[in-house]
Amino acid sequence: MKVKKIELLNYRNIHSCIYEPSENVNVIYGENALGKTNLLESIWMFTGLKSFRSARNVSFIKFGEEFARNEMLFENNQREMKAAILFSKTKEALLNGVKLDTVSDLIGEFNAVIFTPNHLSFVKGSPKERRDFLDSLICRVYPAYTKILSEYNRVLVQRNCLLKNRNSAYFLDTLDILDKKAAIAARKVCDIRYKYIDELFQKAALVYDGISSGREKLNLRYVSVMPKCFSGNTYEELFCISRSEDIESGTTKYGPHRDDIEIIIDGKNARLYGSQGQQRSVALSLKLAEAQIIENESGEKPVILLDDVMSELDEGRQRFILDKLKDVQVFITCCVPDKRNFSDADVRIITDLVGK
Repeated sequence: MKVKKIELLNYRNIHSCIYEPSENVNVIYGENALGKTNLLESIWMFTGLKSFRSARNVSFIKFGEEFARNEMLFENNQREMKAAILFSKTKEALLNGVKLDTVSDLIGEFNAVIFTPNHLSFVKGSPKERRDFLDSLICRVYPAYTKILSEYNRVLVQRNCLLKNRNSAYFLDTLDILDKKAAIAARKVCDIRYKYIDELFQKAALVYDGISSGREKLNLRYVSVMPKCFSGNTYEELFCISRSEDIESGTTKYGPHRDDIEIIIDGKNARLYGSQGQQRSVALSLKLAEAQIIENESGEKPVILLDDVMSELDEGRQRFILDKLKDVQVFITCCVPDKRNFSDADVRIITDLVGK
């Protein structure tokens, strides 16, 4: 996967930009508010996934303008492809000149992995943020999971709605039906999550071992939240035993929507006891493991986008990360570039995005 050319018009604070990147390392540097992260985001948008920042259409358009346009020429499995996204009151996408129904139809056409300082929330944040990270990864490499997860969430909404409105004459009969549906969907969700969390752990642990120079060990553990009295083996049993508690609270208190991924460094919970540096290294390890999983499934190395990452790593860790990415196209933002850290890579530096 390679980006060959980027053309931006009225995108956020970038008036006009045409950029033909290196196939290896691209360093985007300058002071804050110069559009560095905007350029990374413009590339990310062609994955078909939501922006890692504000998703409101108007926020993509340069102040005072009526529209914005992103175009990108890229190579996928040795095929040259051209995509465009137009932002106005709505958002439109084209692929090789053909209008798509939605921007999400680009999913699978262009693959990238992005790391920003906000991704520390995978480690420091709530269980939902870790679940969302895992679910998003699975949806990208196993599209059928999108429907499976949607089915579970649909039944969950119906069950919670019923629990809040218990006056129906058919309340218990309907709850029995929904419990069976929820149990089937929950089992499917968890089986798939277990498969991918194991693969994610194996790859992330190796990356983290390299980042820490073998001094620390990373472990990931999928944690299903269960009531203390539960000793059953099926989700149908779980929903049955927690029924009285769910009815009292008016919500489904147990299931895949409450599960967590415990991140452990040398036997200690990284969220509670990890240093800022350890948490950053874990988050970066997870993202690089994500890239490896996408490569295994698609047969193409995804483009790597690193936003303000290197400045927080010591020289040894910087070199390790760049060595891991030596055969990948990388876009890196930073305040001060240091070519000494890029070994013999083909490095291209871009500045002065705003006002062009």
